[in-house]
Amino acid sequence: NTSPAILKMLYLAYREDGISFADFLKKSSIVPVSISYQYDPCDISKSEEQIRKLKAEGCYNVYVKKKYADVLDMVRGLRMNKGNVHTQSGSPLDGDVISDVRAATREMDRQIHMNYKLWDTNYFAYDKLNKTKEHADEYKDMNTKSFVKHYRHLKPEVKDYVYNSYANPVRSMLSEKDPVEESDEKS
Repeated sequence: NTSPAILKMLYLAYREDGISFADFLKKSSIVPVSISYQYDPCDISKSEEQIRKLKAEGCYNVYVKKKYADVLDMVRGLRMNKGNVHTQSGSPLDGDVISDVRAATREMDRQIHMNYKLWDTNYFAYDKLNKTKEHADEYKDMNTKSFVKHYRHLKPEVKDYVYNSYANPVRSMLSEKDPVEESDEKS
């Protein structure tokens, strides 16, 4: 989710001049952008880090990241296979409609989720976790055995975290679509 702190920080300079948040949005033309990868080169390292953080929190320990871990992840992310990559720009945030930071971040998240290109890996992970074939047509050409084999060496909790990282964009897309469909049904 988009942090409201980012928009607040950008708005800070304008607020000193007495400009409203809505006018700030009109002047700044903030456009949400979605970037999706078929394969995340850092999926395992991010998942292992999150599991270590969760375990440290449960034990009241402080998680300390290994030296150069972020640098190694950046290099891995830049150089390793991402499969297909898709970028999609949304619409500029409309200061005539949006007047506060929370509404702006909600709209940014909505656009990012709706414009995020879902790949076969996303649908497969979603179906695998939900023990269904609901989206099987979306990954019918995918080598699912190879995908699963890539993660076979991981501890179960890390593997689960990896699969969830691929499945979450499908969940986000479905949750963004549901409220619209519900309001259409009530009309």
